[in-house]
Amino acid sequence: MPPVALTPGAYVEESVASFPVVAHEEPGSNDPSRRLARALTRLSLRRPAQVLAVGLVVSLVGGGLASRLSLSTDVAELLPPTARSVIQLKKLNVRLGGTGNVAIALESIDGKPEALRRYVPRLAEALKRELGKDLLSIKYQRKEVTDFYARFAAWYVPVDDLRRWTDRLGEAIAREANPALGVLDDLEDRPADAPGAIERLIAEVRADREKVQPQQAADPDTGLLIGEDGRLAVVFVRPAADALNLAGSGGLLARIKQVVASTHPEEAGVRLPPPGYTGSIPMALAEYSAVQRDIMGTTALVCGLVGLVVVLYFRGFRELLLLGATLVVGTAVSMGFASVWIGHVNGQTAFLGSIIVGTGINYGIILLDRYRQARARELPLGEALELACDQSLRATWIAALGTAVSFGVLAAGEVESFRQFGWIGGVGILACWVATFTCVPAALVLLDRGGPLVRPTTALERLLPWSPLPWIFLWTGRALVRFPAAALVLTVASVAAASGVAYQHRGRVIESNIGNLGSKTRDLGMERLDQRLRPMDDRSAVPEIIAADSRQDAIAACQQLLARRHTDLEGVMTNCHTIGDLFPPAAAERPALFARLGRQLDKVPEERLSPAEREEVARIQALLATPAPTDDDLPPSLKEYYLERDGSLGKLAFVDPFEVHLEEKLNRFTDAIRHIELPSGKVVEANGFTVVFADIVRAVRRDTRKLTFLSAVLVMLVLAAVTRSAGTFLRVGGALVAGAIVMVGLAAHDGQTLNFFNFVALPTTFGIGVDYAINIEERLRGLPRRVLAPALSSAAPAVMLASATTIFGYVSLLTADSRALNSFGRLAILGELTCTFFAVTLIPALFALRRSGR
Repeated sequence: MPPVALTPGAYVEESVASFPVVAHEEPGSNDPSRRLARALTRLSLRRPAQVLAVGLVVSLVGGGLASRLSLSTDVAELLPPTARSVIQLKKLNVRLGGTGNVAIALESIDGKPEALRRYVPRLAEALKRELGKDLLSIKYQRKEVTDFYARFAAWYVPVDDLRRWTDRLGEAIAREANPALGVLDDLEDRPADAPGAIERLIAEVRADREKVQPQQAADPDTGLLIGEDGRLAVVFVRPAADALNLAGSGGLLARIKQVVASTHPEEAGVRLPPPGYTGSIPMALAEYSAVQRDIMGTTALVCGLVGLVVVLYFRGFRELLLLGATLVVGTAVSMGFASVWIGHVNGQTAFLGSIIVGTGINYGIILLDRYRQARARELPLGEALELACDQSLRATWIAALGTAVSFGVLAAGEVESFRQFGWIGGVGILACWVATFTCVPAALVLLDRGGPLVRPTTALERLLPWSPLPWIFLWTGRALVRFPAAALVLTVASVAAASGVAYQHRGRVIESNIGNLGSKTRDLGMERLDQRLRPMDDRSAVPEIIAADSRQDAIAACQQLLARRHTDLEGVMTNCHTIGDLFPPAAAERPALFARLGRQLDKVPEERLSPAEREEVARIQALLATPAPTDDDLPPSLKEYYLERDGSLGKLAFVDPFEVHLEEKLNRFTDAIRHIELPSGKVVEANGFTVVFADIVRAVRRDTRKLTFLSAVLVMLVLAAVTRSAGTFLRVGGALVAGAIVMVGLAAHDGQTLNFFNFVALPTTFGIGVDYAINIEERLRGLPRRVLAPALSSAAPAVMLASATTIFGYVSLLTADSRALNSFGRLAILGELTCTFFAVTLIPALFALRRSGR
């Protein structure tokens, strides 16, 4: 019969009385877990104040160490510092002095360009003056580039056009009695329009240079980078910092903002359209700020949700305070350990606090639930405490050890943040377990010593006297006992279906688009502003950089890549730029053509030309006599990309990728540029964010297979070694494996992919998932078939509460601004739900099936 009144005390008393509380061990047993339970109980009874004092000291020391932690969002940290791509990237940053950039967007308040024409040059001068040596380059106008090509126009006109014009001019002189008119008619196909011929020459030069200097939106009068019909201007600033050094970049961005504020743009009729700044440095800092906000937000949310569900379950605030104390100790120990061992946390390990809170509380929930049931039977304090420790210690120790092992497995990964995540998480989980079985019993002794055997009913218990969970699991248990084979068949069918879905989606497993992992709010602002500025920008958003030893090596490497652009790199690479692209092609052929064309022009009788025509011919002659451009002639805005911090020029090349968000193309592109063998036998390498990210994607793929398998094996070994029971191993292991497989199938069906953030949900699911299965197993083990249903109704609510607190730890990540955190939360929640479901269904069904003949 079901309990008549489902108040906590009445329910527990009835359900516990229906079967032996400790059915699988005889009193006086020398089982190690029972001896440890007795020892911990005696310690708490004899020295409760001292135990709590030690816990307080540990918390204060750990918290003091944790306060020194800094937050690093350097993506390169995801790889070991010894990784070649990381080493090369650091060397590249030293050579360039910084790879970051800042774009200052400026908008005319009245929508007319006059205010921008007055203000932009003044802002540029202020930036040069205030930033000084910390300013590598600044670009806000293209006049110097236009002037450069106008000065050396003859050197950039296509050689074929020079030949054609020279031949046609000679033919016209020989054919026409009046050569001047004939020449100009022939050149332009219209009457006597020499100025038009020169303008056409300059236009063709500009068109030919589009591959190096894309057409920029600019003010036709001043050459300032102004677009959107005179409403929007931009100043591109390249400070001596990069997007990976957030401390230095943040300081320089703050100085840039101070300079802008000091020039009072509003008084000049100019404003900064929100968010005002974009580029690699502001975007990286926006991600950093989003992570900081997410840390605070998710921590507060998980504490609130966990606290609420604990209060509702236990119908009192005392248990919340007891569990909170253990979490403070565990979190302080883990973060203090991180401070001593690493010195900082990254965008992934910073959220371990929420995960430790959601998972580490499970052990205290089980202990307090057992203690509450023992006190409901009016057992004395010492007996109730020893019984609660004995009933919960073995199961929670297996769960904590399995969870710590699954975290620790990550330390064997290639991705550096996985290692840190594994060590910090493993230490935190074990610290929570130790704090649970030392601080909680000691606190209970101080609170309940000398009090009544049964705790008085609280106000919340009077307000909420009824709980549906015992009823739900009582009827669930009865159904499982009656139809155990059906439950087993459904489990097998679910696993088979999930396996099929996962196999179908095996080709889309790893996320290779970094854009899908960034913050959501940044996309709404900076990236939208970046698109507005794109017509005035002149460089690829993600170029990779070849840092060669000489100009010749850089040019040779680019030529080799360009030769492959239509073979194995087709659809992968768009272009490769060197400083050689800034100089005229076929320069050796041009002097002879210039001389021939000049002689032809000399034959044109001046008396037959109008003053305007004579002026244009003189201009052509001057262009033909202009020496070839040299390094010193290049305007700063053109050569700044190829200029290194030590003054070296031309040893850099830039490679533009195409669609590298596809993993196959990402690997093809980075494999091609990371090792370029020149005809001389020398090898040069390209590096940049894309190369580092490609290595991260590959490391995640390797770690996915290796660490998930290793976690499963080690958790199973721990389970076998500690339980030393084939039946327990098969039941708990079966529920765990079924939960993990169904989790993967559901994630694949949902379109979720693995990345360097959410991958840890796979191996840790084995460790956290074993918690629920082993607690159900320990509660049902040794019981006859007739009491399996009430036993499940007694054990499952606490297990569900433990699972709910862990789920809330992950639910908080769904509210984060970071897409990577969202993906982590979604995948981990799936694992929690599936493992909990099979723990409370498959294990009772297997017990019922085994005892069906008894």
